Amino acid sequence: MIQRPSRFLADTAKRLAVPQRQHSAEEIVERCVYPLINEGIRILEEGVAARAGDVDVVWCAGYGFPRYRGGPLFYADAIGLKTVYNGILKYRDQFGPMHWNRRLCSPVW
Repeated sequence: MIQRPSRFLADTAKRLAVPQRQHSAEEIVERCVYPLINEGIRILEEGVAARAGDVDVVWCAGYGFPRYRGGPLFYADAIGLKTVYNGILKYRDQFGPMHWNRRLCSPVW
């Protein structure tokens, strides 16, 4: 018998003792977009792209990031780097440092 995905996920979470909770729309956006911002910063640091706008063009034209948001790095600038920084620290503390850019987590402002 095939289980519904939601039931399968709930059963698996219960078996692995993963606590279940509701996620706000804001948290969902942060957990999706902050890693994109972090990766965009890595791309700039590595010299793969010259400008933040170059990264944003690729995310919008190639990966489907909403154009009206301007790209993840434009979005980061719009909401403020301090907001992004605090959010990244929050999720780094919650999930571990493996994927978070160390340089971003050392602000210069």
